[in-house]
Amino acid sequence: MPATATTHHVQTRGRGRHPRLRATAAPILELDGVTARAPGGKVLLDDVSFSVRRGWLVAVVGPTGAGKTSLARALTGALALRAGKIRLDGQDLTGDDDLRRERIAYVPQDDMLHGQLELGRMLSYAASLRVPASLGPDERRRRVASVLGELGLEQHVDTPITLLSGGQRKRANIAAELVGQPEVLVLDEPTSGLDPGYEKSVMGTLRQLADGGRTVIAVTHSMQALSCCDRVLFLAEGGRVAYFGPPDRVADYFGRSDAADVFLALDTESGQEWKERFRAHPAYARYVTPVVEAATRVADRHHAPAAQDDRRWGSQVRTLVRRHLDLLRSDRRHLALLLLQGPLLGLLLWFVLAPDSLQLLAGAATPTPTPASETVAMFVALSATWLGASNAAREIVKERHIVRREVDAGLSPSAYVVSKAIVLGGLTMVQAAMLTLIACAAQQPPSQGALLGSGRLELVATGALVGLAAAALGLLISALVTSPDKALALLPMTLVTQLALAGGWASTLTAPGLTLLRDLTGARWGVAAINATVAGGGRDWVHAAVVLVALTTGSLVGAVLLVRRHTQPARTRVPLVARVEAVRAATLERSTALLVATAGLVLIVGLSTAVGPGDDSSAPSGVRLAHVAEAPTAVAPVIVVPPAVEQGAPVAAAPVPEPTPAPTTPAPVVQEQPTTPTTVAPEPTTTTTIYSTPTTTAPAVIPPTNTVTPASSAATSWLSPWYWIFWAASTYG
Repeated sequence: MPATATTHHVQTRGRGRHPRLRATAAPILELDGVTARAPGGKVLLDDVSFSVRRGWLVAVVGPTGAGKTSLARALTGALALRAGKIRLDGQDLTGDDDLRRERIAYVPQDDMLHGQLELGRMLSYAASLRVPASLGPDERRRRVASVLGELGLEQHVDTPITLLSGGQRKRANIAAELVGQPEVLVLDEPTSGLDPGYEKSVMGTLRQLADGGRTVIAVTHSMQALSCCDRVLFLAEGGRVAYFGPPDRVADYFGRSDAADVFLALDTESGQEWKERFRAHPAYARYVTPVVEAATRVADRHHAPAAQDDRRWGSQVRTLVRRHLDLLRSDRRHLALLLLQGPLLGLLLWFVLAPDSLQLLAGAATPTPTPASETVAMFVALSATWLGASNAAREIVKERHIVRREVDAGLSPSAYVVSKAIVLGGLTMVQAAMLTLIACAAQQPPSQGALLGSGRLELVATGALVGLAAAALGLLISALVTSPDKALALLPMTLVTQLALAGGWASTLTAPGLTLLRDLTGARWGVAAINATVAGGGRDWVHAAVVLVALTTGSLVGAVLLVRRHTQPARTRVPLVARVEAVRAATLERSTALLVATAGLVLIVGLSTAVGPGDDSSAPSGVRLAHVAEAPTAVAPVIVVPPAVEQGAPVAAAPVPEPTPAPTTPAPVVQEQPTTPTTVAPEPTTTTTIYSTPTTTAPAVIPPTNTVTPASSAATSWLSPWYWIFWAASTYG
């Protein structure tokens, strides 16, 4: 439409609706020489310059691969600029994420909503995350009601989003952004996948938003939508401007009777040729140059800084926790299955595990659990690990696009991860506690716990801690992968690793990498804690509980860093001073995170060193045979076997005394003598006849000696995990 008519149209629109928008002069969104490239060097946008005014509806069209989505990403800060500037009302948005977040909203092509929630509840949570906390709940409710009325969705406030039609869902996505009252709304393919009726309805909604005083930029392939637009931007190959101006001049400019034929015309010449042709045409001087010059003059004026964002971290956590609980309650069948998992698995273990198994080995010098007790501990720890990891392995990755959009709108990644940990960790702890309580009901645990007042209570607490550590590990896996299928593929590998490294046989591992990996295995410390409860080792139980808490903290810190990495938009080109400050802040943040992780590893490895690699108090008795050769100071009763005797010849020997369980008890020694059968008889009256058999010699089974490896000696070897921990701390700390 003509520029004069547009100016009058803008001046008379939206009265009484958006006082904050009317408080300032009509802003001008200006792109001045914007250039962007892909990481491989491909040109995405090439010297794009145009300006739009408040109240304009601008359509961005062009063939596939012309840079339409790249332009939308550049406007929202998700695409780094190689050159050029973006200004809004004269304020430079380059590198100013807070200002951009406050004044520009982005609606992607895909739905960014939780379909299980009702529309009104979803908008209430969106307002809590986007509206400053200082405005209060009444203002948030007023904004939600205003947006519902503006988009014609009042009658669907209690309708689940999954039951809305295609056009209604598009408007619901727009509503989630409008509660923040942005000045510029950028939409990517808002009419994609809609029939002509819904397409017309959505474009009518966008026209209404522009009439309300906003600047609306819509990336679209629909040529029918151009008639309701104030300006249309045609992009050619390589992200070059082929035309910018009123839509009713498109046919004359391109020499085509139908606007759809313009797409065919853009393929006949290169993008550079179309760019040069437009800049040489009078339309460029009429529709681009004067507005750009006016915007440059406005940029010289002083503008007040953007309002300080006071959306507090704790408020975001509370909002996300309530939303997650609502999502769980919305699917009652799934929630019932989750709550029944713990009791059902506990009943299964109650049936298959032998009763009264949590007992000590009789006759042992130190309290040692029986092999049956080891089996119970393994099953309980691994079952709790399975519950936690399976509950959380897909939670972050399935909401990956929603989280990215909410982080762009101001959500803290740490608040998001902590909210997930609170809900999923609490659910898993309840599941694991019920599983442990039922599975150990017939095991007769000690009445007095190693630290707590009740042995049964201590077992339940151990199961809950193991489940919490596994849930944190599941969140770390979910933040690491890019799709739910990949998370499910990693889950069995993680659980098998827990199984392989949690058992007593893992105590024979001596490779530094496997030793450290074992110390980072939650199920291994769950087994150790249950054994400590059976053996009455209060210090060992505290040791295992502290390590489980450290593992939980480390996994959550890793998940936060990964979420921040995946959701943080690419930085645009900023001045050198700002870049230096950003690098300094990032270095400080990463150093702090590394120190926290290093401290956790030092705590885990240091506590495990106090037990020592030779300690296998949690190992089954059948496994301890591997330690027989590790007792170099052993002194055993001597059995003298001659080299050549007749089969069945009697050999007199002294009675073999019972081995005394002492820390220096050695392995048996078999000696060969060139003499005939010899009698070793301190008391001749109690001799025993032993018939030599050339094919059998059974060594005595002797409990291994507990050894302690000092941390100082471990730190001096490059094969030790201590060495690499100290190296990382000194290098990056």
